[in-house]
Amino acid sequence: MALDAVALAKGICRCVDASRAIEDKLGSITTIEVDQNKDSMIEGDQTPPNVRQLERDLLLSLGPSLGRSAESLLVLALLHMRSLSHNVASAGGNMGLRVTRKNIDELAEALMPALEYTQVEQMGVGCILLSALTDGKEATKDFSRETARTLREQLLSLA
Repeated sequence: MALDAVALAKGICRCVDASRAIEDKLGSITTIEVDQNKDSMIEGDQTPPNVRQLERDLLLSLGPSLGRSAESLLVLALLHMRSLSHNVASAGGNMGLRVTRKNIDELAEALMPALEYTQVEQMGVGCILLSALTDGKEATKDFSRETARTLREQLLSLA
């Protein structure tokens, strides 16, 4: 059974975009906190410290979850591509081969633009490192990049 390729691609794009936006926001919140510690209050910022802390805590919870979701969707797409390629290799009937070939083409048409847009192969997914231990940060970053590279290679080889 084929997955909805467009929905899968949209999910990857949205999770990566949201996790990167949260990562950027967390960076700006940290910068503001450092500046405020130096200069007391920044003019025009009337946000109470407890509200900023609540926002930060919520973003720290949501960001890594979206990053892991993006990685999970990449893995799902890769596994689905491998399953379809196995079906092509083992297809005995002409009709089964045509249906599987069509599914592969649809998957490639949806996922290639998503990979181009998100640039996960170069940048990884956002916020995924926030929940990782210091020793595992680079391995976690490399996992999403490698998964995206492998997915692209499979898509290109089968399309």
